Amino acid sequence: MTKEVKALKKKIDKASLYGYFHGYTMTITDETVDELKIPFLQIIYDMHAFSCMEDDIWELVSLENFKSFVVSRVAIMEEQGWYVTSDKEIIYPQVKTIFTKKEKSVEKWDKIFYIRFCPSFSRVYERYDAELYWINPMNFQELVRVYLMNVIVKYYKTILGKYDVSVLAVNWVWALNNCLYPIKNITTRMISDRDKYLVGNLEGRLSEEVPFLSDIYKEYDEKKIKQLFDIPEKIMPSRGMLRHVDRNGQYINVIAGRRTTTDIPSDYNNTIYMFGGCVFFGYAEEDKNTIPSNLQRIINEKNAKYRVVNLAAWGGNIDEEHMWLRTLRYKPGDIVLISYAGIIPLGDDYEKSDISYEFAINDNRIRYFNTLVHCNRYGYEAVARTIYSKIESLMRKNYIACGYIDAFKNSGIDYELVCEFNEYYKSVENQVPKNIEKFAAIVMNCNPFTNGHRYLIEEAAKTEEWLLVFVVEEDKSEYKFEDRIKLVKEGVSDLSNVSVIRSGKMMISGKTFPEYFTKKENNTIEIDPSSDVYLFARLIAPMFHIYRRYVGEEPKDLVTQKYNMVMKEILPTYGIELIEIQRKKIDDETISASDVRRYVSEGEWEKVRQIVPITTYDYLKKHK
Repeated sequence: MTKEVKALKKKIDKASLYGYFHGYTMTITDETVDELKIPFLQIIYDMHAFSCMEDDIWELVSLENFKSFVVSRVAIMEEQGWYVTSDKEIIYPQVKTIFTKKEKSVEKWDKIFYIRFCPSFSRVYERYDAELYWINPMNFQELVRVYLMNVIVKYYKTILGKYDVSVLAVNWVWALNNCLYPIKNITTRMISDRDKYLVGNLEGRLSEEVPFLSDIYKEYDEKKIKQLFDIPEKIMPSRGMLRHVDRNGQYINVIAGRRTTTDIPSDYNNTIYMFGGCVFFGYAEEDKNTIPSNLQRIINEKNAKYRVVNLAAWGGNIDEEHMWLRTLRYKPGDIVLISYAGIIPLGDDYEKSDISYEFAINDNRIRYFNTLVHCNRYGYEAVARTIYSKIESLMRKNYIACGYIDAFKNSGIDYELVCEFNEYYKSVENQVPKNIEKFAAIVMNCNPFTNGHRYLIEEAAKTEEWLLVFVVEEDKSEYKFEDRIKLVKEGVSDLSNVSVIRSGKMMISGKTFPEYFTKKENNTIEIDPSSDVYLFARLIAPMFHIYRRYVGEEPKDLVTQKYNMVMKEILPTYGIELIEIQRKKIDDETISASDVRRYVSEGEWEKVRQIVPITTYDYLKKHK
């Protein structure tokens, strides 16, 4: 990456670019951009959603590459029967030649694809008769967005393909020309009339559209429809990872950024990850009727050991979600499906992956809202069956997936450590319930197990469906690991939603956080526990589906204080919430394992008895 592009990317990271999302183009007068004289980079400067792209993806972005992409997409559109044109006032001279063609007679066409540079759609519509033509305007920046999406999809397809993970762009090319199927000869006026059936436009007049909604839904219920239209808000907990907030409802449920896929089996080997916008998320349908849920039931019928995970976001597309692709953990045989129901086909193999034609013409029960891709349950079921027919050959029905792969060695995680983690995970996987979708976690040393540890676990377990307690396995403490984990298991045996698991060498170990075991020597020097925290966020949390981590506040130990502080900074950027719980006290004194060790050495057994469970007390008396 050149110094100029690096400097520009740095400015992008800091820029406030919300003007683009409000429908106008910001004028950039930055000296660096002026010196570069590359307006294409000025466009990218406007693209807030892509400011988080990794350097290895940015390396693939170039003006020549972009020009080739646009030329190919114009050819595709013309093959589909579209007259492609643009504003006369082309403000980006580098791409002017793309749109400078021989004069065509627009009367020979009935569909006009208009790439606009001007800020107003009205100027586009003024040029053509809405009653005669179907005018599809696209902002030029949106064309850039589609180009960058194409770069991202190709990148992950290449990288993950080396590990036998399939990445497919699911397109809707047939729907491009037949969005009001079975109506032919569509005009802009028809599209405009149909837009009143957008979910957002329907909300205020449900009582007026009973016939329409009764046709969409088997049983019209205004209360149910209002809940289906109440989409949870979107947040961006880390740069580039768009996700919905959690929702626990009757019809729409979102857990840790994933919309619930129903009928996931407890026994599966591989995963199908589904990305995209409202179509995969489930436009105006309940959890059980989305494309992912329908696909899961079809897979179950075929006895293929795959689960389906819905990572789509309403109104969001892969450009805002690509960091999911980088941080997910894959096994050979996994499948990634990316849906972009936009105007421009995505991917070089768009014809092969077009799913819209087959389901649209073969099922007369289908009803849809304002466009063919926004279906009801019948449409989504048909889409799912078509998707299955296209991925069936990629699915390994009797495949026993091996350990997880590390496709991105530049993610800051040592590759050998990843391989070791795969072996560790396989050894403890059966200790994690399969029917739970998200977990909270605590990592503790317990040297030895005290009432303070018990209090932290008990408080966390009160609010969580299931809690994973990882006991530090590194044998660098006064009490041996086998004794420590035994005391923890005995001390929480009455808590039905807690699993106690050994940590392996992945959490607070000599490899990840050696300073933890030399606290006396390191209390006064600078330490860096970030490697341990990054490993937890990038590798451990995705594998175990951990969305929240609990810690006890630390008033004395400077090393643990620093560890908690670093976790507060890093974990939320990966969508992991950190909860700090006030430590349990007796007579205004915080319970501490170091105090227990001191009392034991001094023979203060009554003090020991007051701050440890009876199981720990009996062990200490026996082994003194």
